[in-house]
Amino acid sequence: QKYEDLEEKNKELQQKIEANKNNSSKQQEYIADLNEQINVLQQKVDLCAKQLSDLDAQLAQMNAEYDEKYELFKQRVRANYMTPKQSMLNILLTSGSISEFLSSSEYFLRITRSDKELIDSLTEQLKQIEASKESLEATRDQLASEQETLNTKKAESQNIIAQLSASNDQLTQEKQQIAREMAAAAAEIQRLINESQSNGDYVGGGMRWPVPGYGNISSYYGEVRNI
Repeated sequence: QKYEDLEEKNKELQQKIEANKNNSSKQQEYIADLNEQINVLQQKVDLCAKQLSDLDAQLAQMNAEYDEKYELFKQRVRANYMTPKQSMLNILLTSGSISEFLSSSEYFLRITRSDKELIDSLTEQLKQIEASKESLEATRDQLASEQETLNTKKAESQNIIAQLSASNDQLTQEKQQIAREMAAAAAEIQRLINESQSNGDYVGGGMRWPVPGYGNISSYYGEVRNI
């Protein structure tokens, strides 16, 4: 009975080991899929990083241009504000005719308007670039969050694989112990059989001959022999 119990226990352990191996294989496939997703996200993150770098360079260039143009614009506006009469008087005195004066004053005003339009255009472009940068940063942060989620799942799966491996190691040790016990039980059974055969003791099963080595029948059951 003990040997049969050991066989049953050994069978159960083997089934658990196979189930763990199957689960581990599934986890490996899951990790492979996660790695593919992580790689795709990383490519997107790298692309966002490059685009952000390009935008930063563009912003730096446009900010420098903006500062330069805006400083010139302020200087002209300040000059016109501080000496408007003298400026217009100089234009009038240096003009050869009324038409020339009107043309010069219109040119003067047109320069001021052009400066303002340029500043407004640069301001609008800067706003657009800043908006694009904010959008890219939001996309980058979202991708990074998705990457973190996938990496967490990957770590969890790797932990499961480690647990399954540890469980299989324990189950294998139990199987080895049971194998030793089964071998000992089988040896004990064989010892009892050998001992019973040598002593002529009946240990169950078919009937044995009363004396080992003597199997001739001298008188069958029910036979009457004349003496």
